[in-house]
Amino acid sequence: IGRRQGPRLTPAQRGEAERALAEIDHLCRPADRALVLRWLQRLGAGVRNPPAPDDFRVRAAAVVEACDDLPHAAWTAASCAEAMRRFDWWPSVSQLHSMLSEWVRPVWSARHGLRVALDASQDTRPPAPRPPDDAAREAVRATVAACVAEIDARAAPPMPAERVTPRFL
Repeated sequence: IGRRQGPRLTPAQRGEAERALAEIDHLCRPADRALVLRWLQRLGAGVRNPPAPDDFRVRAAAVVEACDDLPHAAWTAASCAEAMRRFDWWPSVSQLHSMLSEWVRPVWSARHGLRVALDASQDTRPPAPRPPDDAAREAVRATVAACVAEIDARAAPPMPAERVTPRFL
């Protein structure tokens, strides 16, 4: 299935969409481990039963591993504040992943929408072929005539029919 043809973006619109996509791609870069650990430490300060330091390392490692598909934009101060409001107790990894996935869904949707708009605005049809001019037609005629002449020259003369006489055994 080919690309959808959408409305043509003006050069200014296209430039704005490309800049916005670059910013969103920057937000969607992979999160580094240190950022996730700082986020989890802030979350631990806002819930009732934060894990003990030894337990924190184990739980943090589980979060880092399970949430490696979440981008940098998921691990913000605003998302941490939302987690503190949502969770009274230290959340499970699946609860964190679900909440953070909801948090970054608008970013992913915006990135997808911008990519679709930029792809759809490109004219992907090949240019229409131009009709042949008289010189091109004459060149084709000369080439066909040369091919026919060569085929005729290569044709072997017909072989004479041999006379067959029946013999009796």
